[in-house]
Amino acid sequence: TAVEPSVVHSDEEEEENEDSMVVDGAPVAMKRAHPAAVSLLETDVEVDLEPSDEYDEVIRRERRRKEEFEAAKAKLAEREVQKTKDIELRQANIAALKASIKPESPDDASGDASPIAKVRFSLPNGRVTTRRFATDGSRTTQDIYDYVRSMDDDLFDIEFDLVSRGGASVSA
Repeated sequence: TAVEPSVVHSDEEEEENEDSMVVDGAPVAMKRAHPAAVSLLETDVEVDLEPSDEYDEVIRRERRRKEEFEAAKAKLAEREVQKTKDIELRQANIAALKASIKPESPDDASGDASPIAKVRFSLPNGRVTTRRFATDGSRTTQDIYDYVRSMDDDLFDIEFDLVSRGGASVSA
């Protein structure tokens, strides 16, 4: 609701500012506004409001927080993709290693004249296994390491030594 400013006029000014007219057959008295008065009734007023510095700072902080969140989210997604690729590559390498393992040499009683070595392994996970290896090839030590790596996936990526019960160490 708009309030028309009130101005005190003398009686002579009141009479000068009054007009009458007939609207729909009824007399209507109209009062003219004082020449110095301004009427704001049914007037459109446009006001430009500038945001405060504090508001701008809050908007900047929020925008920066969202950008940091999106960057962290993208980095996490990238790490997850890389982790998946690494797992798939590791599994492929383990499968290739297992496929490259030579079959176990037959027992001496089979009549085969090639010398064999019978080796018993105690793995870190508590598993104990025994296997025969042919000693006629140049890769016998590497074959033993590959076999142990194929038995326990946790040993695939780490360096380890084969140790005999007497404490002697065998290096690949």
